[in-house]
Amino acid sequence: MAGYFTGSCAVTGARFRLAIGSDDADLRALLREIPMEGWVRLGLEREPSFFLGEGLLGKATVMVAREEGDNGPLIGSCTCTWMPVHVNGEVRNIPYLGGLRLASAYRNHPHLIRQGFRALDEMAGFGHGTPLAFTSLASENHRARRLLEKGLPAFPQYTPMAELDTWVLPTVGKVVGRLEPAVSGDIPELVKLINQTGSASQFSPHLTEEWLASSPGGLRVEDFLIRQEGGVIQACLALWDQRAYKQVRVHGYRAPLNVLRTPWNMLATVRRGVRLPAPGSRLEACFLAFTAFQPDDWEEAAADVEEALAWAARRKVDAALLGLPAGHPMSTKLRKGRAPWIYRTCIEGVRWSDAPQVVLDLRPVHPEIALL
Repeated sequence: MAGYFTGSCAVTGARFRLAIGSDDADLRALLREIPMEGWVRLGLEREPSFFLGEGLLGKATVMVAREEGDNGPLIGSCTCTWMPVHVNGEVRNIPYLGGLRLASAYRNHPHLIRQGFRALDEMAGFGHGTPLAFTSLASENHRARRLLEKGLPAFPQYTPMAELDTWVLPTVGKVVGRLEPAVSGDIPELVKLINQTGSASQFSPHLTEEWLASSPGGLRVEDFLIRQEGGVIQACLALWDQRAYKQVRVHGYRAPLNVLRTPWNMLATVRRGVRLPAPGSRLEACFLAFTAFQPDDWEEAAADVEEALAWAARRKVDAALLGLPAGHPMSTKLRKGRAPWIYRTCIEGVRWSDAPQVVLDLRPVHPEIALL
């Protein structure tokens, strides 16, 4: 049974509760309404069901706010996912706050957001005893960042930690044999490598053999591409195709790109750029997920990414999404000879002022974008 939380709010009669099956269509419609702003305005959609894309790693709680009871207009939604991630080299189960959406008519109601945080405490366990949570906000979403980082009364504290770049890379090139698909017998070594390299970053996921063997979200062992030397896996990355339950749709382009789309596409093949789909169409893309490379060997790592893009082209996708900390050593190599799209987000720590504080060390902040 869905839990409820009601209280005084600037929006009369707002009721917060856990999402149920009958909310699915409205949740999908809310996502379609709100694109990510940038040179290319992208919408993140969930078809045929919103819930198929939740809880890919960890336990997810989806909360909705409606006016006038269960059947009133959907005001907004938020997801709290408790994920096993690395924090200061140790594995901790902490909340990721994602999918915060407000219908356009309700975005000037900070009281509504305040009540939403109280509801998260009641229903999702993100309460005053939670020492650390994290979230991601589009760096260009200045309006939301000003509000959440302001430190308003009864709001948790949002603290910018680092910026993360999502690279949209064209899937071109030739498979030359650097990489090969993993097999089920590689699972123990894959998990060990991913966790070992991940422990050098903050908020990187901690995987288990059981999780990987269960094909979560359609991710199969053979979707991992590995590079071996002497029978030992030196590097890996996964081609995770989530289009069966998560889609990226182009809403439009910011000037002057809106009038330059045709000449851009004419040059895209020569410049190794991603072609710009017509507004309203989907971007056919997969993730380059769970990357694990030997530290400081970025020439080899960049070559592995190059070949992974060629493997992705075989799967009939136009682009691959790769998350890297801003200023990553591999960035210069990935830019060479290509024109990628890059979306920058700010990874922020979230905690209540009276919660125990966790001080992060200097490891780079690098969550897995395929899980956010």
